[in-house]
Amino acid sequence: MPPALYHDPVRRRALGEAGRQRAAEFTWNHVVDALLRIYAEALPVAKAGRLVAPASSKVVPFMRHAARRHAEPSTP
Repeated sequence: MPPALYHDPVRRRALGEAGRQRAAEFTWNHVVDALLRIYAEALPVAKAGRLVAPASSKVVPFMRHAARRHAEPSTP
């Protein structure tokens, strides 16, 4: 432990709390929310056929599949 932190318990606690708050941003719930936001932004682009990716990319077929599934009427 750096000497400055060794002699400063208030700062140690503050840094520890800041670290726990930052780590909470990486829970699965936060990761899934971020991924869903990315998909929500990408899906209209995919549906419009404006994908810009190399032909060898696995993203293009996936997004086309996602766009088709999204366009299909949902069944109750």
